[in-house]
Amino acid sequence: ASSYIPALILLPESLAEADLIADYLSQLAGHKVELRWPQRGEKKQILAMAQKNAKQNLSRHTLIGGSATGLSHTLMKLADIFHLEEPPRRIEAYDMANLASSDRTGAMVVFTEGKPLRSAYRHFHIKSFEGNDDYRSMAEVISRRHGRLEDSKFGSRPDLILLDGGLGHVRTIQPILESFGLDIPLAGIVKDRRHRTHGLVLSDGSFIELKKDREDDQESADQRSERLGLLRLMTAIQNEAHYFAGRLQKKAGFKRTVRYSLEEIAGVGPSRRRLLLKQ
Repeated sequence: ASSYIPALILLPESLAEADLIADYLSQLAGHKVELRWPQRGEKKQILAMAQKNAKQNLSRHTLIGGSATGLSHTLMKLADIFHLEEPPRRIEAYDMANLASSDRTGAMVVFTEGKPLRSAYRHFHIKSFEGNDDYRSMAEVISRRHGRLEDSKFGSRPDLILLDGGLGHVRTIQPILESFGLDIPLAGIVKDRRHRTHGLVLSDGSFIELKKDREDDQESADQRSERLGLLRLMTAIQNEAHYFAGRLQKKAGFKRTVRYSLEEIAGVGPSRRRLLLKQ
């Protein structure tokens, strides 16, 4: 639609027919459209940020993809690991985002049949305490979600719960699930030193290594395929949880910055600030 054509389009490289394309887009848009290839300055930084975001989104979608057969085998492997009678249909994963004591959020993402169910994602504002404590934040979110396990707004009961964290997180959350009388398998998704998905830590303290820096001669082709399938799914889930957790935090930080800016403008009172922030 021509209404979505902006007045300025930044390009990662020069185009030989940039003027011709700009004229054509201007006719479609009904206003002047400029194509620019920035070499330096703010617009160069904006373009670099857009390229970085595009690369990250492509990576997320690539990880989430994959063949139905491979995904089915991976879910069956999860059933073996957690001693489930059938592959987990609904997986819930949790991550926390802490920028400041006023911007503490938690996120729940949901995968059904190994695919993201974004309509079921939920954000949580941390309310029960002041300061930054990842364990307490995670405990609050899990308690609030599983205290409403029968609430249809949250969807059905999960078959597997994954936490962004290690054994400390798992041991913090396990008693909470037990206090609700829930026997739901639980594990933490652990990152390596490069902040990449590395493996799973189970509630009994055992660790399943998914990413290996060196080839294992004792690993068969089938075992390697199973491990890489699990790594692919766990990376997709962990990335999705981290991405969604940060969205609300960034929005809250932006609104706080705008609010502070509005407070410095003479003549703008509380009522007008609330109206402007709402807009």
